[in-house]
Amino acid sequence: MEKSFLTFFLLLVFTGAFAQDYTAVKDKSSEDEIRTLFKKPAKELQAGWFVGLNSAYTQFDQKDVWLLGISTGAILNHNWNLGLTLNGIVNSHYLEYKQIIDNQDANLVGGYGGFLVEYTVAPKAPVHVTFPLQIGAGYLGYLSDNGYHWDGNGYWYYDSETLAYDVFFFVEPGIKAEFNLLKFMRLEAGVSYRYSPNLELKCEEDDFINQFTGSIGLKFGKF
Repeated sequence: MEKSFLTFFLLLVFTGAFAQDYTAVKDKSSEDEIRTLFKKPAKELQAGWFVGLNSAYTQFDQKDVWLLGISTGAILNHNWNLGLTLNGIVNSHYLEYKQIIDNQDANLVGGYGGFLVEYTVAPKAPVHVTFPLQIGAGYLGYLSDNGYHWDGNGYWYYDSETLAYDVFFFVEPGIKAEFNLLKFMRLEAGVSYRYSPNLELKCEEDDFINQFTGSIGLKFGKF
């Protein structure tokens, strides 16, 4: 019995010593690996996704404008967001303009959207900063409100007409603070500046949408 116990004990000691030597050799070979200037250690690409909803406030020609936005795309290595974004005016009923064409009044309608590139600093921290950049095109137009009319066949219909419109290019850089509420949900708030160099809309200055925008929203996804 004692001989069997001694044999088992020696076997354990030998196995432990072998494993320790093997680990040391393995670690040493990893440390001794030559690193070159042109070949960097391979880094696994980590990918996720996101969907964001936000509400924004800005001004066009000193008129208060509320925008509703949606964005979606891919997240690469936790830091880079690449996707699409769309923003639309939601309070057109209050954006009234008098005597646009032929003494007709109208409301301003439209929106803008395009590509979204966003870099996140320290994305795993509870509170962190992001730098979004939107680049794309938009549409703004004057929509007349001619009211409801009787068609003579027992139906009422709503009559409206686009009096003037323009399609424009825009770029909008910004900065946001993000708060990790849950593993799959973030709260974001920030400010951006929208710039359009070629907007030509009747009765307005060419730069009337070149304004700061404040926004707040939620972002869902696999971060």
